[in-house]
Amino acid sequence: YSFCTLLAGGPNAFYGIKAVNPMTTVQVTSDLYGEPVVLDVFIPSVVVSIWMVIEATERVFQIEAIHRRKRGDPTYTFRVVNLKVMDHRTLEWRDVAHPSEVQNGSVLYAYQPEEWWKPE
Repeated sequence: YSFCTLLAGGPNAFYGIKAVNPMTTVQVTSDLYGEPVVLDVFIPSVVVSIWMVIEATERVFQIEAIHRRKRGDPTYTFRVVNLKVMDHRTLEWRDVAHPSEVQNGSVLYAYQPEEWWKPE
């Protein structure tokens, strides 16, 4: 096997075992410092609770908030109070009620407490 084959198939490719992607990618939109931001969030492919998605979203957006913070902007801890998923049949946002609603390629919107950012 070539080095590129190992990279593409993971370490098990050498043994003829197909790699299984243990992660699911979802796109999450939220606001940071008054601007809409869309980020890819990686979660385990088997989501057992909505809290797993919320915690992963909070980690990714917290890091992004640190990088986007400008001098004079307040520091804060990014928190999700509500998570919605885009229903592609009706093209409407609806609350995530069950972990099975979050699948690879899902589009989510993370709502934060309203008081976190008050531009002057």
